[in-house]
Amino acid sequence: MSPLAFHRKIQTNVRLNPPNISYVTQPESTATIAHLGSTTLTGVATVNFVNGGIGTLGYEWRDQNGVLGVGTELTLSNLTAADDASRTIFQRAIYYPDATRSGIQTFEPGAGNSPLDSDNVTLDILSVISITSQPDAEGGDEYGAQTLTVSPATPNGTTEIDLSTGDFSDFARAVEYTLTPVSTVVVNFALVGGRGGAGNSNDGGVDSPGGDGGRANGKVTLQKGYSYKLIIGTEGQRLANNSTGSPGPRDISGGGLGSGEGGDGGGFTGLFVTSSTHENALLIAGGGGGAAELGRAGGAAGGLEGADAGGATGGTQTSGGKGFYYSYDSLYAFMNGRELRGGDGQGYRNENPDDGWVYGEDESSLFGGGGGGGGYYGGGAGRGDSNTSPGPFGGAGGSGYIHPTLVTDGSFGTSDHDGSGEATLSKVS
Repeated sequence: MSPLAFHRKIQTNVRLNPPNISYVTQPESTATIAHLGSTTLTGVATVNFVNGGIGTLGYEWRDQNGVLGVGTELTLSNLTAADDASRTIFQRAIYYPDATRSGIQTFEPGAGNSPLDSDNVTLDILSVISITSQPDAEGGDEYGAQTLTVSPATPNGTTEIDLSTGDFSDFARAVEYTLTPVSTVVVNFALVGGRGGAGNSNDGGVDSPGGDGGRANGKVTLQKGYSYKLIIGTEGQRLANNSTGSPGPRDISGGGLGSGEGGDGGGFTGLFVTSSTHENALLIAGGGGGAAELGRAGGAAGGLEGADAGGATGGTQTSGGKGFYYSYDSLYAFMNGRELRGGDGQGYRNENPDDGWVYGEDESSLFGGGGGGGGYYGGGAGRGDSNTSPGPFGGAGGSGYIHPTLVTDGSFGTSDHDGSGEATLSKVS
């Protein structure tokens, strides 16, 4: 006799075609590790469900030593070239299936490619200069020297600055100087940005004033074997020539161009290592915004942020200020501040807006706006407008900058200095 066979029916939902993971955002370094000593990595993946699904994704950050953290972001701090250069980090996306759905026992498969690793991120960290012992300024050896070579020659013909004899400040404006220390030396820098240019009152009265330049002070160790760039900001000028149809020239200190008889933005005064680029900035005093015609003043330069002027906004530590547009906003990106440069003021209006804006034409239509001040990030420029309300507006001030590790005893201040920028170098006692 054959044995009896017993069968039990169990309702089961078997899902074929498992889900697959794919990356939508691969992790990349988002900070200048050489300057900040830290970076934030971000990675995001997604799940492709062929037949539907209810599972979730989790994330682990790993290096050769194991798990560093969880989540879509990982922040690494206190990075050094000695310990972290060429360190490889990646994110691992892991699919976690759900075992039940709607009260029915379900076979929820894992993702066909779980876990999925992101691309590798290799940390590129430049060495940060540090001083383990300060030189004896009076010791008489090479580290006690207080001498820098300077090129080109300063206005009084100086090609070698000896700080042991006193402070030095005789620099020309809108010139890029190269400072080369004869030996490693600690120098106090006191920088003043250029004042924004005045705007014509157009009624025989007092011209509208440009914004004050900023002040930035700090102690910098100038290393033997390196060169440093120093740029002195100019005071903003007023075009004062409505017949040419073009703005005046822009100098290397980054003040934005005014339109009509609005003032140019003041230029930044800045110290850089190796080259005068945004990423190589050590210490910057921002320039003030240029004034508009008809009595609208420019915004003062700031420390962390430049002052606004009407609808134009000052530069910050992360972005240039926004220009104050009259209309047709998409056409006027040139009015926004950017790295080391203020925005250009909006000019007089043509009859056909598609032709854009021109400088100096059709005086009866619009009066000129002020240019934004130069800075670590430049200020936004002011718009042109008629002499009725609200009228033309001045430009905003540029921001200053103090390097977080290579400048010590740093401080900001607003200047009451009337004119172009200045730089004073003094011996550290």
